[in-house]
Amino acid sequence: MNKVLFILVLPFQLFLSSCQQEKKGDFSWLEGTWVMKDGPGGMGETWIQSDPGVWEARSFSFRSTDTSYYETVRLAKLQGRWNYTVTSVGQNQNKPVAFTLTSEDHQIYIFENPAHDFPKRIIYRLIKPDSIHASIDGGKQLTGQEQHFYYNRIK
Repeated sequence: MNKVLFILVLPFQLFLSSCQQEKKGDFSWLEGTWVMKDGPGGMGETWIQSDPGVWEARSFSFRSTDTSYYETVRLAKLQGRWNYTVTSVGQNQNKPVAFTLTSEDHQIYIFENPAHDFPKRIIYRLIKPDSIHASIDGGKQLTGQEQHFYYNRIK
């Protein structure tokens, strides 16, 4: 009886495991415009899927009707690993800086680049479908240096 149960359950477990693996690396939940208001202004990100398996974002700040774009992000798999590549205006000689996905668990995504000065980690937490908590920090080397961003999807 145990052999029969094992033969019936094992394929089902393998199927469930493969389904979970296929969902890893799906960042479609990021698509849309996310904002964090601060008084009359705020900041945000607009994410789109530009190609299969590639997501891109533009970060912006706003005050009243003025909007300034200050950063672009490309999230794509390179050499078998997910990379969150940021290009910030006026930083790093306007050259991109790549952070590698090191952890993906329970809708928490951690991207790290220990060689970068700051930040060393970028973390996205999907709180609910229209709420994200993003943060940057100095990793284990620079504890206490962190910034938090609480975004809500507006479209």
